[in-house]
Amino acid sequence: MSPDSGIQYQNLSAQAVQPQQHTQGGRSFRPVMDFELGTKRARCVARIIRAGKVEGTGFLLAGNWLMTNNHVLPDAGSAGDPQTTAQFNYQLNEAGDFPDPAQFHLDPAAGFHTSPFKDGEDWTVVRLRANSKGDANSQFGFVPLGEVEAGKDDAVHIIQHPEGAPKVFSSGRVTHAQAGPNRVAYDVETLGGSSGAPVFNSGWRVVALHHAELGRDPVTGERKQLNQGIHIGAVVAGLKAAGVWPLADSRQTRRRLAHDSGPMSPASEWYVTREVDAQVLDYFRNDGISAALRGGTQMGKTSLALRTCDALRMDGWLVVKLDVRDDFSEADFATGHAFLTRLAQKIVEDLKTPDRALAAFQAERSGSAFRDFINRLRKDLPGRQLLLLLDHVDILAASPACSVAVSGLRSCHNDQSGLGRDGWVRFLLLHTITPRQVGRDGSIFKVAEPIAISDFSVPELEKLVARHDLGSVDIVRLHQILGGHPFLSRKTLNAMAEGALSFDDLVKGNNRCRKLFRNHLENLAKAFDSKLADTFRNLLEGKTLKSMGEFERLLALGVVNDTAWKLAEVRCELYRTLLPDYLP
Repeated sequence: MSPDSGIQYQNLSAQAVQPQQHTQGGRSFRPVMDFELGTKRARCVARIIRAGKVEGTGFLLAGNWLMTNNHVLPDAGSAGDPQTTAQFNYQLNEAGDFPDPAQFHLDPAAGFHTSPFKDGEDWTVVRLRANSKGDANSQFGFVPLGEVEAGKDDAVHIIQHPEGAPKVFSSGRVTHAQAGPNRVAYDVETLGGSSGAPVFNSGWRVVALHHAELGRDPVTGERKQLNQGIHIGAVVAGLKAAGVWPLADSRQTRRRLAHDSGPMSPASEWYVTREVDAQVLDYFRNDGISAALRGGTQMGKTSLALRTCDALRMDGWLVVKLDVRDDFSEADFATGHAFLTRLAQKIVEDLKTPDRALAAFQAERSGSAFRDFINRLRKDLPGRQLLLLLDHVDILAASPACSVAVSGLRSCHNDQSGLGRDGWVRFLLLHTITPRQVGRDGSIFKVAEPIAISDFSVPELEKLVARHDLGSVDIVRLHQILGGHPFLSRKTLNAMAEGALSFDDLVKGNNRCRKLFRNHLENLAKAFDSKLADTFRNLLEGKTLKSMGEFERLLALGVVNDTAWKLAEVRCELYRTLLPDYLP
């Protein structure tokens, strides 16, 4: 697809990326994550087309609302015209091509509000209809809005479609924070077609809605090449007056993107990559080693495992994912053969292979039966490696089936006929408590190399904060309170982004904070008996745990750090402060 505008895209691109050097005191340095955040913001910017002509730029908000200028979309009639569309992804890609854009029709019947160009604030918001691939938010995310102020000399960026050209950005500085009633002036370059574009500050928060050319210094009247936008605070005030603030569906939209419980989708933009991610993949891709992920409850083991499976599937691997807790019945743990039979059935079901390998396994009860089953399966699936993901192997380790079942797993993994470390099958085991069945080299079930996964570090938590657009937050203090606990971190940041909790609420542990975590703490406390509650309180007083059993019970609940049991500590300040109130 080629641009339909006569504008010289190359010139625009070169102009947009001219470096601006301000080196006093190192003030030009910005975190690399700013690039990631800017790219996310750019995905939400679209050009608005009416009757085949590009009228301006707009950007996507929560709840599938599109924001632009009133002079771009002045009324519901123009917005609802079948020839009016918002076109996303009209931009040059890395290969120098123009991918097919995504088109959305507007739906003013579902929502339309505006403030006039004259004697108003020149804004419009209108709902977008879903296209064949779904709603706009699920495909492109959204730009969060807040009452963010712009200061004189602040760096600003405008992502836009000048004269309808493919998407570009240009940068400059605020020249006048008050260029008139609810107006901000800046020296950022724009053209016709840029109207309705978002004006971002250096942290990629919206500070203004681009409005028009100014042409003069608003104070001296001197002719200057300046542009102006509407203070975003004035726009938010208008949305409140119209009864659509906070934007409808914003909470549901955010939860689709950043749910605070359960494993993260492998493709989620909210997933925070840790060093251990690369280590696990490297084990399978380069070292031919099976791996066992150990970590406390709600530490991200399953999310990491799902991303590993997804990456290996993209490499051409066969992947079978099984949860020992959910996919096996009590009868399956009665004997080792019963467990391995159910495991073989699940493998055949997932891979949709002929059942002759399974039939042979069920007819054979020798110690090498499972290894022979894997050998037959390999012949049915030539040229593909197999990854078996087994979650909650702690349950298997504590069952009567363990000895024989582990022997069967080990027999096929260590077999020297091409199924071992340089061969066909690999295991990815997930566990909280280290099983007793450990090899001299520390391997779990003498099959998988142990890898410990820990809570978010301060830099990793900082990445998550940046993705929630919370502005200035004391990251170190946040980490002290939450301990880098992935579930608590996501739940807290979601609530802060939605306005349900402030950082001050969290620090004080006040009623708003207690309300947010009440269900989590009540459910956690249900697993404590009086003896374990006393053990936890002793730990709070600085006393050492008396046994490995106490440590393993607390670790399974996710309330202590995964360290040597004599060095165990409560996992985070929030648990130290609030959990005792719920214990028996």
